[in-house]
Amino acid sequence: KKISQSIEDYKKSSSKLSDKIQKQTHSKPPLQNLIKTSKKATVRIAKQVSSQTKQEEDAKQNLSKISKKLSELAAKRRKIATQKKKPKRKSKVRKGKSKVRKGKSKVRKGKSKTTKTKRKLKLRKRK
Repeated sequence: KKISQSIEDYKKSSSKLSDKIQKQTHSKPPLQNLIKTSKKATVRIAKQVSSQTKQEEDAKQNLSKISKKLSELAAKRRKIATQKKKPKRKSKVRKGKSKVRKGKSKVRKGKSKTTKTKRKLKLRKRK
């Protein structure tokens, strides 16, 4: 009984409110215009919001696909880099230490004529 009474009271109050709104809108034309424009605006905004949400969902899907591909590529690059960095096996035969030259700089600009002639003399001596 209480529930049915509360439902009836709600219906009466809502009908009274809707009657008041209709009377005021008929008596005041600016209110009618305001209601019409607000309804149109809400419909337009609702369409814009739905399209924006669709665009966001599409962008999220595309971003997830791209990030997945990037992570796969990064994994491949890391794998290749580790393969390149593996040290080569050393042979069991050890070579003797090379002699250290004293007084010569490591960077050489150009060969002078004296070194060329010295080499030629060494080659002639070997023959």
